[in-house]
Amino acid sequence: MYGFTLGGPIKKNKTFFFGDYQQINDRRGDVFLATVPTPAFRSGDLSASATTIYDPNTGAATGTDRQLFAGNQIPANRISPIAQRILALVLPPTSPGLQTNFQENTVRVKDTSSFDIKVDHQFTDSDRISTRYSLQRSAIADPPLFGLAGGGGKSFAGTGRQLAQNGAIN
Repeated sequence: MYGFTLGGPIKKNKTFFFGDYQQINDRRGDVFLATVPTPAFRSGDLSASATTIYDPNTGAATGTDRQLFAGNQIPANRISPIAQRILALVLPPTSPGLQTNFQENTVRVKDTSSFDIKVDHQFTDSDRISTRYSLQRSAIADPPLFGLAGGGGKSFAGTGRQLAQNGAIN
């Protein structure tokens, strides 16, 4: 955070000015842990899972008499091309295991700049005028956890900008 202020008389005992500027540059590093599909899971090999995988194309509509996928493995030709494209966007695990196997470090960038300008003028002891203008501009960028695939459980991922202006005359 840095800035400056400047003020003083324009016309002695009549007109005065004041101005300030402030800049805040905030960088926050975050470490996130998540669970992503292993390479085996991405290819349909779910044999490491404790969950039994059934073939949805078998049995009755109620789910009875469904057949198991042999060895808990889904044949490659049965994996949706859309699912494959989505999985290609998700980064691979960074550590072994089926759960909490992905760690990513991100940096949130938050920059805010602001300034104020004020001028006061005294016509007589009982007649005065004051005018002020203020501006603040903020920009926040928080990268998504999974790159192009999106946020991955972060409360905020994206870019936001805000411009606030106001003025007054008294």
